[in-house]
Amino acid sequence: MIDELLRTYNEWNQKKIAFENFDSFIAITTPFVDMHNDYIQLFLSKEKNQYIISDDGYTINELSILGVDIKSSKKKKRIF
Repeated sequence: MIDELLRTYNEWNQKKIAFENFDSFIAITTPFVDMHNDYIQLFLSKEKNQYIISDDGYTINELSILGVDIKSSKKKKRIF
C-alpha cells in the first residue's frame, strides 16, 4: 500500500510541477499552495560556480505581514 501511495504521489507531482526558462533564471512552479491558495513558486539561478534557489523573499514577507519578526531572535535568524 505504501509503494502504491508513493508511486501515485510521484506521478501527480511530476505532472503538476512546471519549469519555465528565462535568460538568467528558471522559474519553478510547484503543485503546493500557500495560505492564499496560490501555487508556491521558486527561482533557480547560477551565480559564479554555485546555484541559488530563492522564493524572492515571499516567505519572509508573508511572515512579516502576519506579525512574525524573524530578526527578533538569534535562533530565528539562524533558521532563515
